[in-house]
Order: sequence, then structure tokens, then C-alpha cells
Amino acid sequence: MKRNLIYLVWLLTIVWLMFLAASSIVGIVILPVLEGSDRNVFLSMARTIVGIGVFVVWVVFWHNIADFWLYKVLLRRE
Repeated sequence: MKRNLIYLVWLLTIVWLMFLAASSIVGIVILPVLEGSDRNVFLSMARTIVGIGVFVVWVVFWHNIADFWLYKVLLRRE
């Protein structure tokens, strides 16, 4: 029981740090688009697509790590 709790806390810590990193990247990429500082439409569209792509990569990676952690680590037989 205690081992599973420690593993679950590690999973949540990793996912939280990944969320902070992904949010920072999306913020850096998308903020100029929201402020309207980019007058180039192509650059604005590219920044938006990159921001959405970073978010999608984070969701897919989070799903894969959660599957691995919950099914391989926590349900491992002793």
C-alpha cells in the first residue's frame, strides 16, 4: 500500500511538471498572437498550430505514461 502511494505521488509529480512545461511553452508561443503584436497572418497561424501541437503532445505523453504507470507499476505483482 505504501509503495503504491509513493508511486502515485511520483506519477502526479511528473505529470504536474510536464503540465507546467507545456503551459509555459504554449504561453510563450501563443501570447504574441493574443496580444496582436504579430501582423503577419501566416506567423500567427503557425504559432497557434504549434501551441495546439504542444498541447496534443502533452496529452498523448500523459496518457501513455499514465497507462504505463497505472498498469505496469501499480498493478505489478509482488
